[in-house]
Amino acid sequence: MPEFEFEGAFRISRAKAGVSSVTSTKGAFAVHNDLIYVANARNERKSIGIFRKPALQKTALVADMPIAPNIKPFFDVQPERVNESQFHITGVFYDSEVNRLYVSLTEWYDADKSNRSFLSVVNLTTGEKLGWYDVTNRQMAAGQILKTPTHLQDRIGRLYMHPEHWISIISRKSAGPGLHGWDGNFPKKGKIELAPFMYYPHTKTLGQHGAGDCRKPASPIFNRLARYEVSFFWKGSYISVGKTGGLKGGTSYGRPPYGGPKGTFPCIKNDYDNYYWIWDVNEIFSAARPWSSKPVEYGRLNTHIPEPGWITGAYFDTDRSKLYLMTAQDRIQSEYEWNPVIFQYQVR
Repeated sequence: MPEFEFEGAFRISRAKAGVSSVTSTKGAFAVHNDLIYVANARNERKSIGIFRKPALQKTALVADMPIAPNIKPFFDVQPERVNESQFHITGVFYDSEVNRLYVSLTEWYDADKSNRSFLSVVNLTTGEKLGWYDVTNRQMAAGQILKTPTHLQDRIGRLYMHPEHWISIISRKSAGPGLHGWDGNFPKKGKIELAPFMYYPHTKTLGQHGAGDCRKPASPIFNRLARYEVSFFWKGSYISVGKTGGLKGGTSYGRPPYGGPKGTFPCIKNDYDNYYWIWDVNEIFSAARPWSSKPVEYGRLNTHIPEPGWITGAYFDTDRSKLYLMTAQDRIQSEYEWNPVIFQYQVR
């Protein structure tokens, strides 16, 4: 496990700008140099706003964290042919080689295993939406997009997607691990074809993901509340960070007192942990099937984030080895809604 050296934290401005505003507690984002690309997560047409990263303050006190100002109003990135209430943004990536922004969108409803994934492409110089592309493997390719380390590009592709977003009608909240290679090229027609190296199911025993049982702790590898927010290569490892739940008392589907009529919840209130999972890269590449490899290590993630501070989003800058973790801890800008806070780390 590498060391995460805390470099500071900042808040995202809540001010309304364009077609949306940042008021959500969960959303995809990307960081490039001093710019932050933030997705809205409200039940409206999906959009992206651009913010400028302020001078960092090495503090865990939200009131002392500087606010990143909005420098480009939120702009629409959703395909015209889809219903905004049925889709959510799962990944944002700025491709500096071509000055384009890639945004992945996934249909959340998966009761019949036929949900769709799209990749929206925007030219940031002109603001022109260059188009939307279907992505193969349905939910198997709906995660965040990141740059592949140089020494692995010949094997994986210039870019890769992760994690496995398995948002089904039963679990809804879980997002499993994944690694899908992409050469970064767009076909003239058809779908973007990805090379799968790892994807769900990914538990010690098949079926653990679907088991809701308050009589025993949930699987620490993958369960209905596990969310792998970002996965990155580090030396000989592939590391995922995110959060999981139910490790003390198990998970429950819509069961009182902590459940509702729909959705998955921990059987013990606030039974969540920030978590990490590590795979051996050689094992991933040598596995007989993409779902065969298992983590070689996993456990609770120790950060400078004050409690409860559960991770709601993450991003990794491959070129600078910087990790960004988003939490929902800013209640100062609005007394009615939590606002995102982003913590920055140097990975060593």
